Amino acid sequence: MPLTAQHLATQRRYATADLMERCDLESQTTIVDGLGEATHTQTVIGRDIPCRLVSSASVGGRERLRLEAIGQVTEWLIVLPWDSLVSSKDILTMAQGTSEGRRFNVSQVTGPHTDEVRRVCMVEEIS
Repeated sequence: MPLTAQHLATQRRYATADLMERCDLESQTTIVDGLGEATHTQTVIGRDIPCRLVSSASVGGRERLRLEAIGQVTEWLIVLPWDSLVSSKDILTMAQGTSEGRRFNVSQVTGPHTDEVRRVCMVEEIS
């Protein structure tokens, strides 16, 4: 039996109240000039978004070339409110008492579904 609109709103409110951490959401844009050179810019599209960082135990770490150096990639899940406008290739930054915080590249996003109460993102942390 599907949820009524009232029950769904209540479930979404409870689900969001459970998200105790905060993050900023950035969208990355690539602009290619007349010579074919790409410029990457990042625009903050959301600040202080409730979230929760969850270990993705089924996925192990791996290495990836980043800025001409090998970086350790660790995959995580980040849970966001159901109406978060996040997409793959976005960047989530979680403040951890430091000015920069931890940055995660979004690789996959679930949903949206009609009866969804949370948005779940598969993210990569590169160190």
